[in-house]
Amino acid sequence: MPNPMDHLPINRDTDPAAVRKRTATSHFAERVRQNGVHQGVAGSSVSRRALIAGAGATVAAVAGIEVFRRFTATPVDRSSMPQSVIRSYDWAVGLDSDFTTAKKLNPKVWQQGWFAAGNTAISGPINENETAAYDPKNLTFAAEGLQFAVTDTPVGGRPHSGAGINTRNLVSLTPGCWAEARLHLPGRGGVVYDWPGFWLNGYDTAEKEWPQYGEIDIVEGLGGEAAWHYHWGERAGVDQANLGGAVAGDHTGWHVFAAHWESDRIDIYFDGGRVGSVKKNVQSDPHYLILGHSTSSPGRVGSELVCSSVRTWTHT
Repeated sequence: MPNPMDHLPINRDTDPAAVRKRTATSHFAERVRQNGVHQGVAGSSVSRRALIAGAGATVAAVAGIEVFRRFTATPVDRSSMPQSVIRSYDWAVGLDSDFTTAKKLNPKVWQQGWFAAGNTAISGPINENETAAYDPKNLTFAAEGLQFAVTDTPVGGRPHSGAGINTRNLVSLTPGCWAEARLHLPGRGGVVYDWPGFWLNGYDTAEKEWPQYGEIDIVEGLGGEAAWHYHWGERAGVDQANLGGAVAGDHTGWHVFAAHWESDRIDIYFDGGRVGSVKKNVQSDPHYLILGHSTSSPGRVGSELVCSSVRTWTHT
């Protein structure tokens, strides 16, 4: 099983051609190329995917990016947020996406794929180690929620197909927020299958590129385990922080994964329990949400990630 701390920076907010040109630099990536070590379970701690469906909202512009501020939907006491955090701030409901009742993605909030040229276009992958491109046909709404399938159907020049959605250029978050997703991670016996993930990523600008604006990996399947990570660096393409790792326990099946992001720290929660914290080099650039399911190994395909809801809360 690969070491969760050996992983490379993911291919960030650039055009697809530039994404493919990024060079893998970690031992983990080298093992992937030489040995196909994933055995069908997970990827490197490089983020990847794309997200889920939507809800109506009122937004405020922050540096040209729309940021959720006030809604009238799920109250914070129905979140996985600990009571100590609830009492510390005056929380307002933000994004409230319930996929158990949705029939399609809200185009004002969510988009499928990765730099996809439309709702039906094949796109991705985000990371060069993925063996699956993203096919919107692999997104299915069901009673349990939005399903993301990984199959052995070749698409986009890759031997497998996955799926993802994101809020890039539509909805973003800044410090002073709580973001959570209720997910059914594929797996059995505590082993997470393939490469599911839920994370927040910043935007490339003239001043910053990945990982200068930071990246918050709330959860991802890595080496068969559920892991969290934080990426940051002073220079573009150089990951200096690389914090986090696998979380002990069986996190397959239904769980709630969340991040509490403030200006001076980031806390990661699994089912309301804090599993990791970042206290240095926390950035304040707007981030968008990404969720999806892919693979980096020819070993196991056919698994499904399911998301029943994605919700956020903010405070001033």
